[in-house]
Amino acid sequence: MAECIAQLALNFHPTHPITVAFDAPHISSDGGALLLRQVDDRLGLSERLAALLPDARDPRKVKHDRREQLRQRLYQIALGYPDGNDADRLRHDPVVLPTELATRTGDYSLRRAVAADVATIVALLAADQLGATRDSANDLAPYDTAFRAIDTDPAQQLLVATDADGAVVATMQLTVIPGLARRGALRMQIEAVRVHESHRSTGLGAAMMRWAVDDARLRGCALVQLTSDKTRTDAHRFYERLGFTPSHEGFKLLL
Repeated sequence: MAECIAQLALNFHPTHPITVAFDAPHISSDGGALLLRQVDDRLGLSERLAALLPDARDPRKVKHDRREQLRQRLYQIALGYPDGNDADRLRHDPVVLPTELATRTGDYSLRRAVAADVATIVALLAADQLGATRDSANDLAPYDTAFRAIDTDPAQQLLVATDADGAVVATMQLTVIPGLARRGALRMQIEAVRVHESHRSTGLGAAMMRWAVDDARLRGCALVQLTSDKTRTDAHRFYERLGFTPSHEGFKLLL
């Protein structure tokens, strides 16, 4: 049996120890995609190839032009994914994000949150009766501190969905939790799911949740869990429609 090394200490520096860790729950081996994009932009390869391919589609119904289609296929093959079906798995690659979410009213983009999104995320958290008692965008300092901790933790994903204009209209936080129970299973915790009121009933929330469940599977999680306040009965019905079951009673102690 091969021996797995979680950390490797390098002692070649005279004063500063260097440790290499291999315990990130979800990383990418496809960082070369970033270099491919830079080379392509410099050479203009995909742009020139796209100009040679006729496109008889109705422009009003086109979401991805010929250049975008070529880029997706060329980069995927160059990274060692010759099968077109691999694109479905690659949409969860941290290098590949953002990804698109199709809904009844149009497409949204799902991406990792950045520091500039914090104020909008807080506004989404505070935009209901419960959130208004706990969160406020008047003082962002504690939220900025929390964001930095989340953003540097490989077990965390703070995600936002944006509309066609690039505005942040929804958010959720995903956490991969290791444990000894269930034979050492990983589990994913989904928290702080919020959709702006003007984008509810579009299917966006369901699309986000389905993406999260797919992501949990790809990360090797054995289950996905979440909590919802007892007063949020509409949310309870929403989660049950997606296949979640109210199997446990939750308890909290405010400190």
